[in-house]
Amino acid sequence: MIGTIDIALLLVIILALAGLMRLWPRVTTHPRWSLAGLALVLLIGLTHQLLFRTIAEDGFITFRYALNLALGNGPVFNPGERVEGYSDFLWMVLLAGLHALAGAPIPLTARILGVIAALATIALTYRMSLDLNEGDRRTSLLAALFAASSGSFVAHGPGGMETTLFALLVMLTLLSSLRGAGLLAGLLAALATMTRPEGVLLLPPILFWGWRGPPTSLLAHLRTASVRLLPFLALVLPWTLWRVWYYGYLIPNAVYAKGGMDLSQQTHLGALNFSEFALANAHVLILFIIIAIALTRRNVHIPPATWLLISWVVLHIAFVIGVGGDWMPAWRYFAPVIPTVCVALFNLWATNTRNVRLNISLPRHALILFAFSGLLVLESFFHPSMIPRTRLLALQVGQFSAMGTWFHQTLPAGTLLAVYANGSLSYYAGVEHPVIDLMGLTDEHIAREGNRSFKRAPWLGAQDYAYVLSRRPAVIVFGGGGFAAPSCAVQRSFQPAYVGATFRFLHTDTSNPYAGDPPRQHANLLLLRSEQEQLGRWLTRSPEVEPSLCPPTPPPVTPHFPFPPMPDPTPTTGGE
Repeated sequence: MIGTIDIALLLVIILALAGLMRLWPRVTTHPRWSLAGLALVLLIGLTHQLLFRTIAEDGFITFRYALNLALGNGPVFNPGERVEGYSDFLWMVLLAGLHALAGAPIPLTARILGVIAALATIALTYRMSLDLNEGDRRTSLLAALFAASSGSFVAHGPGGMETTLFALLVMLTLLSSLRGAGLLAGLLAALATMTRPEGVLLLPPILFWGWRGPPTSLLAHLRTASVRLLPFLALVLPWTLWRVWYYGYLIPNAVYAKGGMDLSQQTHLGALNFSEFALANAHVLILFIIIAIALTRRNVHIPPATWLLISWVVLHIAFVIGVGGDWMPAWRYFAPVIPTVCVALFNLWATNTRNVRLNISLPRHALILFAFSGLLVLESFFHPSMIPRTRLLALQVGQFSAMGTWFHQTLPAGTLLAVYANGSLSYYAGVEHPVIDLMGLTDEHIAREGNRSFKRAPWLGAQDYAYVLSRRPAVIVFGGGGFAAPSCAVQRSFQPAYVGATFRFLHTDTSNPYAGDPPRQHANLLLLRSEQEQLGRWLTRSPEVEPSLCPPTPPPVTPHFPFPPMPDPTPTTGGE
């Protein structure tokens, strides 16, 4: 759905591309013209990010950890429960520090930092390309332009997650290694690992890069490798020891929750996820085609520096395929490779087309590549896994946020909640309301002891309804897609301890095309039967919400993206 704001932002991108085209003949005449061109590319990157403008539901898990840390409760999801349900330590600490020192709102801060990190990564794409292409400003601008035009990358800037910071640290690590700054490369690789666990995959490429060169003594090779390895270990080892001491486990809780699936099926899902990503990002596909040609023929030259970039890209993609990919729009786990792919692709272009008639210094030839970048931007609108999917998520995040705010305003502190979609609802409910994650991402028992026999995808987590019943949460929210049609259905596993109840939100955006027809405005809850009357009085204190009559029979279950319906081996019945 394209609105007025989208049209205005597209117009800005078109004007920026036109301005870059006009500057093109002057780019090599003076550095100020190339900087002007880079400014236009960054404007395209910023505007492209604003087209997405959707905060990610999963980011709110880290936000709640950051809030607890800033409040002095420690890096925990629920005060008093040491469970490592996040995988972005550095991002969490950064958000917590800014909130504690300056009172910066965590979700807004995360979005701003994500956008800045994306723009810095695009600028670094230009800088790295300059280094590899002997100062060729045109080729370097094209590399940066393709990164800015990729919806799969820029979508994650305003999403509030660590994706663009991780991409920035990866680029800084590779650039430092290329420049021979081994000590700095090791430190940056450590920071990348503390931002995303797969940052450790930077070690083999940067160690190999330091090892290359003419044959020397083994001692010299070891000395070179230690310059990169020791700074990495100096940061990562103490941090890992602290994690084991604080949380009690080496492997994060979220990894346990997502584990347990058949490896071949998981890899198959990851391969499908990558194929969708590659087809939606033609420059990624082109790079792999060039690599395949180079490995079978000798007429394609791949410089050693480009092999460094390619080796990390291949390792990262293989890892993501192995873990089964991810459910989020715009292929979040694959997104960090895009800037590196752009540098490698245009380095191969510059290296292998020096004697070819196609000359990007000519505006009519450059126009072909500009048009291609424009098509990448337009694809953000029309590919179902990009803007259409993020707009649906925006609606759901808003609805879960409204539910969380409702609980925060009406339920007394200490009221135990259990939720399926653990994110914005839990964050806005407040840290004074402990939350059980029904999929186990932030719950140690469910993650390590829960049932996994139902798993159809690694991101579905685990479950243990008997354990949840033993905790006796006052309110359970099973819905995974935000508001729904009214229903008082109760899973048989939760009878007779719970009763269904449905509440209508009075001031919702019913004009949103993703709200459904008729618009879904109800929050369907399970209330602890022994506290049903008191909970009902508390929940109806809000002027924004009114109780609704239960329908005579439960309506058919319609799964709402992004989560499939929670499996239950027994049928459901209506509430009272």
